[in-house]
Amino acid sequence: MLTGITLQHAANDTASSSTVSLLLSSQPNPTPDSALASASVTADFSSRIDPRGDTYTFTFDTPVQVTRGGQYYLRIETDSGVLNIT
Repeated sequence: MLTGITLQHAANDTASSSTVSLLLSSQPNPTPDSALASASVTADFSSRIDPRGDTYTFTFDTPVQVTRGGQYYLRIETDSGVLNIT
C-alpha cells in the first residue's frame, strides 16, 4: 500500500507560504474525482536548512494499492510561486 510521498528537497523562494497539492492517478491529467488519492501541505517552502529546499511528506487521503509494472501519474500543483524539486 502506498500511503504517501516524500519530496526530499522542495523549495518555493518566490512565495512566503503556499499550498502544494498532489494527485496520484492511473491516467494523465486527472480530475480530482478521477484521482486514486490526493494530498496537500501548506507551509513556508522557502529554503531554510538546505539551499535545495527542505523535506516534506505528503500523506494521501486514501492508501493506494499499487501494482508492480503498473503506470501511475503524479500531478504536483502549487497555489502560488514556483516549486523547485531536486
